[in-house]
Amino acid sequence: MQSLFISITEHCNRFCMHCFSDQGVGQRSNNYLSLATLVSSLEKLKDAPFIMYLTGGEPLLHPQLGEIIHFLKRRAVVILLTNGDLLTAGTFTTLKGMEQVIISLKSTDNAYLREMQQKVKALRENAINVSSIFVVTRQNMSEIKPLLEFTQKLLLPLLIQPAYISPAHPQFGSLSLWKLDEQEWLFLDSLMSKYLLAEGSASYYRFWKSFYHGQVINPPFCQMGNDCLVMDVAGNHLTCFHQAGQSAPFPACFGEHCLSLFTYL
Repeated sequence: MQSLFISITEHCNRFCMHCFSDQGVGQRSNNYLSLATLVSSLEKLKDAPFIMYLTGGEPLLHPQLGEIIHFLKRRAVVILLTNGDLLTAGTFTTLKGMEQVIISLKSTDNAYLREMQQKVKALRENAINVSSIFVVTRQNMSEIKPLLEFTQKLLLPLLIQPAYISPAHPQFGSLSLWKLDEQEWLFLDSLMSKYLLAEGSASYYRFWKSFYHGQVINPPFCQMGNDCLVMDVAGNHLTCFHQAGQSAPFPACFGEHCLSLFTYL
């Protein structure tokens, strides 16, 4: 097994309308994966993963985060996925020895970007690699250009992913890329062309754009359940983020909620 995504908490300090964890319509719990449960769950795996991603919720809220990182970094490459809000001088020490921190960027506000710049600098000073993600919706497309300028200035890798918005979401119409009209797609294309030149992600963008235009039937391969597994906050092993327990075999399970998983294309 190549990778294991470990959801160490379902708790988060943000309530992002595009978050696939609850989509703003579900019940969010404050559960945490204990270190003891994590250790026990890892012992049940056939193959030890080479890379372990700590995710959530917001992993920095976990009261045992330091102990978890100390345990895992002796066994695998450890990468933290965070919104970055809770990165402080104290957490930089806790995170030392990790391979990478991936920050989900949320805004183009000047004060916010200055804060993120200082946090990226501090992580690098602690020998931690940093990259970033931006989840694009119908509402926030205009933020792509300033975020690209910001990340390029810092030599910070940026991955732009489409947001999965459930049709049951109260703001489906204003957030979902399904609702883009022709002019909005042209606008998104113009923004993404600059991004694609900078990041070399043309094939991934073509993939998810073609999906929204009804041109994709199925991708060639899904890593989930093959090279990658998920561990939830109870220590259960799942084949995918989106399907607990037994899932339909790939490619029958493929849908919009899977688009963020195919960045390898």
